[in-house]
Amino acid sequence: ASSKMPAFPVFSAAGSPARFPPVQKVDDEDESILTPRRVLASFEAFGMMVRHGAGHMEALQAALHGRSMTRTQAATCIQAFWRRYQTLVLTLTQQVAAQIIQRAGRHRMWQRYLLAEVAVERLQAAFVGMVERRELKRMRLAQTQHLAACTLQKEWRLHCVRRVQRAKRSRGIVRRSFSWSRKQQRAPPRTACDTPTAVFHLDLRLGHFGVTLGADAVWSTRAARTGVVVSAVHDACLCAQSGLRAGDVLFSLLDVERGVRTALTDRVDALAAMRACTGRVELEVLAAEQQRVEQQRTAPPQPTAVRRSLSFGAKPFGVGTKTLRSIPEQAGAAPRTEVFVLRAGVNGLGLELDATNSVQRITGAAEAQGLLRLQDTIVAVDGAPLHGRLLSHVMERGKSQYTVEVRRFSAVTTLEEMPRKVRRSSSFGRGIARARANLKAGW
Repeated sequence: ASSKMPAFPVFSAAGSPARFPPVQKVDDEDESILTPRRVLASFEAFGMMVRHGAGHMEALQAALHGRSMTRTQAATCIQAFWRRYQTLVLTLTQQVAAQIIQRAGRHRMWQRYLLAEVAVERLQAAFVGMVERRELKRMRLAQTQHLAACTLQKEWRLHCVRRVQRAKRSRGIVRRSFSWSRKQQRAPPRTACDTPTAVFHLDLRLGHFGVTLGADAVWSTRAARTGVVVSAVHDACLCAQSGLRAGDVLFSLLDVERGVRTALTDRVDALAAMRACTGRVELEVLAAEQQRVEQQRTAPPQPTAVRRSLSFGAKPFGVGTKTLRSIPEQAGAAPRTEVFVLRAGVNGLGLELDATNSVQRITGAAEAQGLLRLQDTIVAVDGAPLHGRLLSHVMERGKSQYTVEVRRFSAVTTLEEMPRKVRRSSSFGRGIARARANLKAGW
């Protein structure tokens, strides 16, 4: 069946059946008088009706009444045209039904094809998910092994450093009873610059300090450094988010935008300096736990037994003294903990880290803030330690601010042996052979 609807046939007077007289146009004017034209039209209609099988009397009666055909001829014509119209309607109905059936069949076939395609896509997605999960499991296993190897290497290095440190500490300074100077020889005390303080980075455009300051405190008997003790920390403030706790000591306040550092020696100066800051600031803080550790470390040493000799003030062969020398940062470094408040941009924090959470590249929002440096190690996020986890595993979707704890390396002071000239003692009974043995032993 064709999809194009056939046009209805137009029946004209010339296309009428041969056994019916064609309908001709006559004058439609309703004339009240008998005219020659009407008479001629009546005679012509009579002849046509007789030629098409009508009786003479019936044709004459129809002609006298002004009709073009008899009643029988009119009924036959109407029946013929009705049958033709009925046939046309039936044909069109059958064509439309066939089209509906064909379209329903095509729709069903297309629906089956779509269902099969969706099933194939689901199978492919399930297979890809299985492969990705397997690859992720393999990557996590490799990462765990790498972290385990890094942990073992770190512990082994710390063990070696402790062993060397114990060996150096075991060789104490020789004290003499018959020396010309009776001044007690001790190692120089640590200064305030050796204090392992933490630096908190705050942005006052995001909030306020939210701390209550107490009295002034001198936390160390050796360093004698004065700071302001934090008596209380309010909830939902910048200091609470950074990890500041009650009992911590504030030493200094740096206004990054103005470049002015203020020493917080008393409560009044500290409050005035905090009110003057409006942008990014840095707080030098000593935690309460670190105070106890430093007090134990800086406690005066216990007196040791005096060693006596018979050299009358002269030093033995090859004895050297130890002094404190500050070595550059490339030779050795001590970790320092700092706390930052990082804001995420459109593309996240903009940090590229390795497997140990060390910063390898800084872009985007982190570069705009300018807080982190290369080779900084992130050890905690929002107060929760990472413990071998990556930073991407603890980040939350949609969160715009993170408080990170960073381990940064700075210069340290170490013990270094200063070679001294070998001096000979004037003690009795010391031979040349023993002096040579001492020199070979490296005294």
